[in-house]
Amino acid sequence: MALDSGSVSIYPMAEWEKIIGALEKKSDDSNLIRFAILAARWGKRNKIDKQGRILVNKELSNKLNIQGKVIIEGMKNHLRLKKLSP
Repeated sequence: MALDSGSVSIYPMAEWEKIIGALEKKSDDSNLIRFAILAARWGKRNKIDKQGRILVNKELSNKLNIQGKVIIEGMKNHLRLKKLSP
């Protein structure tokens, strides 16, 4: 998982490995460096549970105020979770 402005991105491992490869090739790009720092801080390897859920760690969900119902957006190579606005 990775963090951006108010959402959580969930990548399959194969896609995440492509991102890591790109980071290694462009290690001087300040946006990629910031992304890598955030991913290292907040990213966690998770498994899908028996009920088909991916659990977001409590510290991250509290920081982004993402509890209860969320919007799940299907992106090209990952899912993005966002807080459901009231």
